[in-house]
Parts: sequence; C-alpha cells; structure tokens
Amino acid sequence: MKKLVIFDLDGTLFDTLNGLYLSLNKALSSCDLPSVSLQQTKQFVGDGAYNLCKRAVNGRLDKLEECYNSFMSIYSKQATNSTTLFSGIEGLLKKLNEYKLKIAIFSNKPHQATVDICNALLKNVKIDYVLGHKEGAPLKPNKAGVEQILSALNVSAEDTVFVGDGETDVKTALNSNVDFIGVTWGFRTKKQLKSAGCRLFAKNPDHLENLILYQFGRKKMKKLFNEFKAFIAKGNVLDMAVGVIIGSAFSAIVNSLVKDVITPVISIITGGKSLAEACIILKPAELDAEGNVLTAAITINYGTFIETIINFLLIAITVFLFVKIVMGIKRSLDINENMRKAIQEKLDKDEPLNKLEEKWMARQAKKDPANLPAKKVVEPAAPPAPAEPSSTDKLLMQILDQLKQNNQ
Repeated sequence: MKKLVIFDLDGTLFDTLNGLYLSLNKALSSCDLPSVSLQQTKQFVGDGAYNLCKRAVNGRLDKLEECYNSFMSIYSKQATNSTTLFSGIEGLLKKLNEYKLKIAIFSNKPHQATVDICNALLKNVKIDYVLGHKEGAPLKPNKAGVEQILSALNVSAEDTVFVGDGETDVKTALNSNVDFIGVTWGFRTKKQLKSAGCRLFAKNPDHLENLILYQFGRKKMKKLFNEFKAFIAKGNVLDMAVGVIIGSAFSAIVNSLVKDVITPVISIITGGKSLAEACIILKPAELDAEGNVLTAAITINYGTFIETIINFLLIAITVFLFVKIVMGIKRSLDINENMRKAIQEKLDKDEPLNKLEEKWMARQAKKDPANLPAKKVVEPAAPPAPAEPSSTDKLLMQILDQLKQNNQ
C-alpha cells in the first residue's frame, strides 16, 4: 500500500468550474472582451490562472495583464462560495485518514485560493500538505512541486500515487516518476487522459479508494511472484531440489541398512547390546527406595556417535557411487556423440577409419543400424543448358542456309 496520495484540486476533488466560469466572464467584461462559454472554460483550465486568461482573451494579448489582474481580484473573493466537493470525496479522504495515509493537494491554482478552499471545505479531513502556484515557481507538469511535497513529508516517489483529471496531471506524475490514477469525473475525458499516457482510471470515489488501497499491493505481489517464478526456474535451483529429494531417499535407505542389517550383527558381537546403548557412565543414576529414577545418569554415548559416523559414511559412499554412475553414463553418451561426428567427417572426406572407429561402427551396426553414419550421396550436377545464340550467330546461320539453297 502507498504511503502518500497527492491530489489535484480542480476537477479531481472540487467542482470549481462554475466559479471559474463566472469570474472569468466578469474579468473579460471589465476589459470589453467577449465572454466565453462554460465548455470553453472547461477546456481552458488546468495550466494556471494566467494561461486560463491568455486562452480566454483569444489573441488580445494587449488586454492579457488587465484581464488576469481583474480575474485574480474577482476570483479570490468568491472562490470558496462557488466551489463544491464532488460527491463521495469527503468519505474517501476520511477513509485514507483511517488508514494513516498522508494526503497532499497540489494545484496550479493560485496558492492562497488553494489554501482558502481547503480550509473552508475540508475542515473534517486531515490534509498534510497544500501547495498552489506561487509567484516565480514553476507550474505543473514541472516536477519541482511534487519533489517539494515528497521532501516535506519524507516519502519516496515509489510510495506515492498522484491522482488527477487532466493531461497536465498525467505529465506531472510521469516527470516525477510516481504512479498515477486518472479520474473520469473531472474536466477531461477518459480518451484525453489515455492519449496523455494514463493507464489506470477511477470511475467514482469508491473505485478510487479501492485502487489506492489495494491495486498497488497486488502489483507488488505480482512482481514478487514473477521474481520467485524466475528464481525457481533457474537450473541450479532445480538441481538443488532434486539433490534434496534424492538425499532424503538415500537417508531413509541408509538408516534402514544400519538399523535392520548392521546393528543386529554388531549386537551379536557385543553380546546382544545395541550399538546405540554403548556408553561410558560418568555418574550413575540416582534411584529412590522403589527404584524410580531421581536423577538421570550422566554418560558419554559413544555408540550413538559411532552409529552417526556409519550413517554419514554410508550416505557419502552411496551418493559418490550414484554420481559416478551418472557421470559415467553422461561421459559414454558424449564419447558416442563425438565418435559419431568424427566418423561422419571422415566418411564425407573419403578418409579411412582407424581400428577403434571400425569397432565402433561394427557395434553400432548391431545396436542401431538405421542411425549408422554413412557417406553423403552427392547428386551429379545437371549439365548446363546450351547457350542462346547471339544475334550475329543467327545472322551467319541465315546466310549459310541461303547459300545452301542457292547451290542446290
């Protein structure tokens, strides 16, 4: 699970469109400029107040500063009055508080307006950091704001997810190397977000909560599973697993050999005593009047030690012999394959075989005659087609034919 969620403000947490639309048209009217529609305002927002006004003046850059100053004055007075939380957002933020996730809000809206809106409409939610646009600071999609938040809250980019509704938010997350979730209830469509590079979408606040709390945990588990799968698929791990299984089987066989074969023989030699019972008593057991053991005897159990050594030696010998047999079979197969290649090369070059190679050929002729090395049959090349007579040759042939006819 992530440790920090950074939210965009406009179109993600708050429906600010109506307030922006009214304030912008008042500013345009004060500058004697034509008004813009609600849909145009929706397309203009996302890159800060200055860029909003720049798009709205529609090329009248001589009016841009006047329009911007007027907009800032108007909007600062009514920002909180014309802004509402999207349905389900407050419940989502409270849920994140319950899970002890840190919450930050990062907007291209002027910093004071951003703070005012959060203070007025998020009184019942703990917000760890609020950052709007300050004079001289870079706007989103520059990663400076995200880095400032990460540094202030002491959280890594890997433990952070950015939530937003616009192309600028997607680019900010990509530039900052943090995961991103695009919300589809904001100012941009799912298609617009997808074209900007968004791959994970939330259709409502409940869906967003599920993605924040569980999606990235599943992602880490999937990565861990893939790493484990790659690890166990390595040859040396499989070899080790086979060795453990065979070793367990050998251990059972050797234990049975010691217990059921060697120990009875030793017990005959030792007068019926088991090898495991052989010991040196350092201090006898203390018994009560009825013969019950009060204190156990202190002994050196050399019989058990000898039995363990026998087990070890038998297992070592068995494994050694098994490995030797397997390596012998492998060596034999390698020799046969090398011999086959050497004989095939000599047959292809018409070179005589030595006595060892002839013996090998004789053995193979009895075992597997169908796969016996043989000289490759080279098909004779087809004779070249006669060359097409040139135009000069054709002319000479016509002259000769004409002379023959004249002589006749």
